[in-house]
Amino acid sequence: MDSWTPIDKGEELRTYRLKIDRTEIQSIDWLKTFLEKEKLRLIPGRLWRESNISVWTLNLPSDLIEELSKKVDLEKAEYFVWINHITLSFNGTDKLYLDVKTPNVWISADLLNMGNLSSVENWYKGAVAIDAATTTGGAIGAATGNMFTTGKKIIDVKTEEDLLIELRKQKGKLWGMVVYAHGTTRGGISSASRSPINLNQGTLISELKKYGYKLPKIYMMQCYSGYTGEITVVDAEISNPIITQPQRKAIENYYRRKYTSSYEKVISVEVVPQEEKDTPGKLIVKTQVNWDREWKTVGIYTYTYQGMNFALIDLGIITWDPRKWF
Repeated sequence: MDSWTPIDKGEELRTYRLKIDRTEIQSIDWLKTFLEKEKLRLIPGRLWRESNISVWTLNLPSDLIEELSKKVDLEKAEYFVWINHITLSFNGTDKLYLDVKTPNVWISADLLNMGNLSSVENWYKGAVAIDAATTTGGAIGAATGNMFTTGKKIIDVKTEEDLLIELRKQKGKLWGMVVYAHGTTRGGISSASRSPINLNQGTLISELKKYGYKLPKIYMMQCYSGYTGEITVVDAEISNPIITQPQRKAIENYYRRKYTSSYEKVISVEVVPQEEKDTPGKLIVKTQVNWDREWKTVGIYTYTYQGMNFALIDLGIITWDPRKWF
């Protein structure tokens, strides 16, 4: 019996094949048991009842699952989630072919592409020049990254909306992704530094959690993609001159529910009433976020930035250890 070997490339699902010589069947208990149970007979010179049959009930031994998992860089424990099809066929003479289809899509999202620049209006003077330089970096990075995805089906994405659409569309087929964009500590993702933020990386993570398996590689190349620290999520004026203790408690409970999640925890809700008649009160809500930890819940290997991404250097790394920049 040979080892798993890919027999195609560039498809949404990549097929890995295990070739088994007909003479070996009697010594392979799991296969022999399955063939007898399904009443499948191998007759040289003839095909069996179908050219190939779906064999979801076939219990592969642990060592074969582990070998395949290593080939595709996916987790063995999630095997029954990331396999898409498993079929068995007989070539009519001497070989059985066990084929397993695995996730093979690589999303290359360059949201910094030049096509997004023309749609952004009312920028400050000089913003176009700054973003154009960033755009070049995104284009070069995406093109370079695609060179290291041999055999994968590459899907290029240019907008925030299309990125979310593809994540929903490629469930069970997605192997990994890279995203070049502008980012904020609150998780905002946008195509240009002064364009409206219509997407949050928390939404992307939520979609990936629905997959049921971790992607082998995720590169989030926007600034603050892995930010861990304190942020202010609400800083607003309030006009109510009198705030009772029950009202204050109700406000605190509301915001603690609203901004508490797997990656965010409310650490303070401050309600400051009016001190003077013409002076508004304040509402300040602060939370602690951990984007780096959250990305690790959906990716085996994740690459994120604590601070700003400057020429692939993470300016948020306090230690300034060059080994951690790249």
